[in-house]
Amino acid sequence: SIKESIKSFLGLKPFFDGEEGFWRYLKEVPESLVYELEITPELLAVTESPTPLSVIESPYNILIVGDSFVAESFGPVLEKELLSYQDTQVFRRGVYSTGLSRPDYFNWEDELNKLILEKSPNVAFVMFGANDGQDQTSLEGEVIHYGGEEWNEEYGQRVSRFLKIMEDNNVFVFWVGNPIARDKYYADKMSNLNSVYQGTCKEYANCLYLDVWDVLATAE
Repeated sequence: SIKESIKSFLGLKPFFDGEEGFWRYLKEVPESLVYELEITPELLAVTESPTPLSVIESPYNILIVGDSFVAESFGPVLEKELLSYQDTQVFRRGVYSTGLSRPDYFNWEDELNKLILEKSPNVAFVMFGANDGQDQTSLEGEVIHYGGEEWNEEYGQRVSRFLKIMEDNNVFVFWVGNPIARDKYYADKMSNLNSVYQGTCKEYANCLYLDVWDVLATAE
């Protein structure tokens, strides 16, 4: 069934084509690109001038970046949906087998700087994680093994640097969390990564985390 296919790694397109609940949730965001942020003391401490209401004026120049979820299935469907809005341009860049854990293989910070320079976006949708539940390797070859607090701290710093590039270029980010998975081992990794994304996004006034975990879950 469609509900069951979403639980497998490769069963996304049929779901996104047919799951009205997910799109009702997501379509509320780009319809006006007006979003209200909860301003906490922690957020005030790490941002220079956060405002409770952020508005991006049209035209909307949207960048969609990420791994294979962006390259196929989710990415093309999201792109098509966003292009249905007036004054909207979309550029999608999805690279298979990439993420933030292995900049020695593909450096997303460098790629993001290039895309911002070329495309001048004011909005971005980001989705990573499918390939990141592994040991992290730095550009210098240092390895941090997956599974401990040190790994989460390092990964959170990488997410933070990614968001800082967006912030410095006045790009508002919708960070899409990973969907629930059938396999418990994989689902535990995705849940851990989502917690890092959500926690880091809270530190930035230019980021809104979109939690799709419960939206895509069944009662089983």
